[in-house]
Amino acid sequence: MRHTGQAQLAIFARMISPDGRLKEELLDIVPLKDRTRGIDVKEAMMDVFKKPICLSISSQL
Repeated sequence: MRHTGQAQLAIFARMISPDGRLKEELLDIVPLKDRTRGIDVKEAMMDVFKKPICLSISSQL
């Protein structure tokens, strides 16, 4: 892993499968632009949630 000096946000999803097992999936690791304020984290998360990958994870339970 290379250190870039830029803040990054790891976004995970936790879910329970139909058979009762707890699952955890890494959705994305995204760089935060300038700061790490709450609004910056929220905007980064919302951008990830707009990607189709989130839809496929929820259907793989």
